Amino acid sequence: MEHWIWNTSSQRLKRWIYILFCVAWQEKVVGFGDKEVTLKRGQMVTSVRRLMGMWNTNSTTVRNTLDAFVEHGMIELKKEPNMTIITVLNYDKYQQSIEEVSFAAMPPPQAQAWEQEWVHNKQYIKNNIINNPSHPIGREKDYFEEFKKSDITIEYAMKELHISKDEVFEWLEKFRQYNTFAEKQHRDLSDFKLHFLGWVRTKQEHENGTNSKKQGRSENAKDKYSARRGTDAGDKSEKDYDTSF
Repeated sequence: MEHWIWNTSSQRLKRWIYILFCVAWQEKVVGFGDKEVTLKRGQMVTSVRRLMGMWNTNSTTVRNTLDAFVEHGMIELKKEPNMTIITVLNYDKYQQSIEEVSFAAMPPPQAQAWEQEWVHNKQYIKNNIINNPSHPIGREKDYFEEFKKSDITIEYAMKELHISKDEVFEWLEKFRQYNTFAEKQHRDLSDFKLHFLGWVRTKQEHENGTNSKKQGRSENAKDKYSARRGTDAGDKSEKDYDTSF
C-alpha cells in the first residue's frame, strides 16, 4: 500500500493487477497468433490491441500506462512485430512461495535476516518512492507553487473561469486546503490543473444557484408586500396612498 500506484487512479491500479495475474508463474510455451512464444517466470505476451480490449480503453491510454510502469521500474517491454512481451521486474523477490518466506519453516537466524531485509526494502520504498521529490506523489505539494508561478496557467484560468487574477489565487488557496483535507493526489501538474478548473466550476455553479434562489425569494417577498399594499409604488410620496386597499 506504500507503493505510488496504490494512490493513483483505480483504473491504473486494476491494469497493474491484471498484468500480475497474467504473467507466467513458471516457464512455459504459449501460442500467440500463428507463433509459439516461450515465456519465462514473470512474463506475458500481449499486444496493444489486445490490452485495449481487456482494459476497455484506447491505444494512447494503453501506451501511457505501460510507459509509466516502465518509468517506475515495474516492468520491461520487448516489442516485436504484432506483439509485446511484458516482464514484471522483481517478480521472484515478491512472489516467493509460502515455504520460502514462512517464519515457521525457517530457523530463527534466517527469519531474522528475512525480517531485516523486509524492513530495509520498506525503508527504501519510503525514501525513493513516497518521499522522492521527482515522484508525482512526492511532488504533490509543489503543484500549488508551480501553478502560481506560471503566468500562462494563471491567464488561462482567468479566461476559462471568467475571474480576475486575485480571484484565481483565492480559489487556488481554497483548492489547496480542500486537497490537504481530502488527501487528494494528482498524477502530474496537468492533472492538478484540470482538477482545479473542474472543481472551481462546480463551486461557481453551486454559488450561482444559491444566489439565484435567494434573489427569487427576495423578489417573491416584494411581490407579496406589494399585493398587500395594493400598489407597486414606494412609501415616500402621497401617490403611495392614491389607490385603495
